[in-house]
This record gives sequence, C-alpha cells and structure tokens, in this order.
Amino acid sequence: MGPTSERCVAVVAIAIVLIAVVVCADGGLRQLTTPPPGHLGPPVIGMVAAIPAIGDLNGEFDINAWDPFVPSRDRLPGDVPPDQAADADRDRRAGDVGDGRGPSPAPRSLPVIAPAAVPRCVGLVRHSSGRSALIVRMGASGEERQLVVGETIGGWRLLAVGSDGALFSDPHGEQQELAIPVVAGPA
Repeated sequence: MGPTSERCVAVVAIAIVLIAVVVCADGGLRQLTTPPPGHLGPPVIGMVAAIPAIGDLNGEFDINAWDPFVPSRDRLPGDVPPDQAADADRDRRAGDVGDGRGPSPAPRSLPVIAPAAVPRCVGLVRHSSGRSALIVRMGASGEERQLVVGETIGGWRLLAVGSDGALFSDPHGEQQELAIPVVAGPA
C-alpha cells in the first residue's frame, strides 16, 4: 500500500465523518416525502354526495307489525296496523285471492285412481327359454291372471316387465310403473 492509497483512504474517512456530523447536526435523517399523485391534465375537483338522512326505522316504519311477504289471504285481521289497512285492501283488489278473514281455499290435489281399480303385481314367473309372465290380481274383484306383454286386465295394458317392476298403461293412457314384490326362492 503506497502513500497515495493511504491518502485516498484518509480522504474518504474524513468525508464520511463530515457527512455524519452534518446529518447529526441536522436532527437525523429527514423522512423522504413524495408528492401527491397527479396527472398532466387539469386539477381534480372533489365531489360531495348529498345523501338524505335515514330516519328511525322503528319510529317511521312499523316493520314488525306487517310482513309484506305474507300473502293477504294468510294474514289474520289483527295483523295489519290501521294505517296500513288501506294498503292491504288495495293489494286485495289488485288480484290477491281471499280476504284473510274467511277460510282459505282447499289445496289442489291430483286425481287419484281408486285402489280397487288398480292391478296389483303378485309375482313373476320366468322360464328358462326367456319367456316371462306376470301374475296380477285386480283390486276389489280379486281376479288373478298371468299376463304377458301386450295383454290387458281391467283396462290396464302390460307394456314391459322388469326384474323389480312392470310398466302398465292405465285406462286413461298414462303410463304407470307398478312394483313387483320380491319373494325369496328355495334355499
């Protein structure tokens, strides 16, 4: 190491000491601040929205006394507050069925065929040749017959036979699937 390199080291050391003295005398490192984000266009104008004040829900609206999602016909007469009775009448005139005071209409139901008119599958006979016959008993009459696909009993036509059910066409032309009871064979 020569005299020139020692001088360089000394100069650098003195510079570091001087920088440290200036920084400490200035109160430490100042926090760097960045300017606020901006753009090249005109300055941005702040907007203020005028929002109306929301009133007291319990004082202004009687939300627990009348549920608008319950149909008028299902409400009891005392459920509607007096100030909303006119609204309920208007709703009723708009097409709502019932007035809420009388009995409600009977629930709708599908027509049911009387059990006496429906065949009951009793069993299934299969032959080793692949042919099968379904043993069917007609409801009230107790008539029992063996049917193959295509035959009719009491207006019911046998359309198909499976291992656990039979497909019939009822007297109205609708297809109905009836279960075949499983009987355990010889052990």
